Amino acid sequence: MAIAMPLLAFLINTIPTKRLYLFSLGIFLLGVLIAFFAPTFPILMAARALQAIGNGIMTSMAQVVLLTIYPPEKREVSWAGMVSQLVQLLSWLRHYLA
Repeated sequence: MAIAMPLLAFLINTIPTKRLYLFSLGIFLLGVLIAFFAPTFPILMAARALQAIGNGIMTSMAQVVLLTIYPPEKREVSWAGMVSQLVQLLSWLRHYLA
C-alpha cells in the first residue's frame, strides 16, 4: 500500500475512477487465480504481489471515493456511520468466535 498510494494520486488524475477501480479489481483477481493454480512457490509469491498491488490501489481509492461522494458537511456523519458499523461487526465477531 505504501507503494500504491503515491502512484494513486497520478492514476486518479489520468484515469477515470470507475475504470481504475475495475482495473485494480482485475489485477487482484488475476493474482488470486494465479495463486490458486501456482505450481511452484516463486509463482505463488508473484501472484501474492499482484494481489497486494490490486488491493493497495483499491484500499487507497476507498477513501478517495468516499471523500468525493460526500459533501464536506456530511463527511463527519459518514465516517461516524462507518466506525459504528465496524464496532458492531467486531462485537458480533467477539461474541460468536469466543
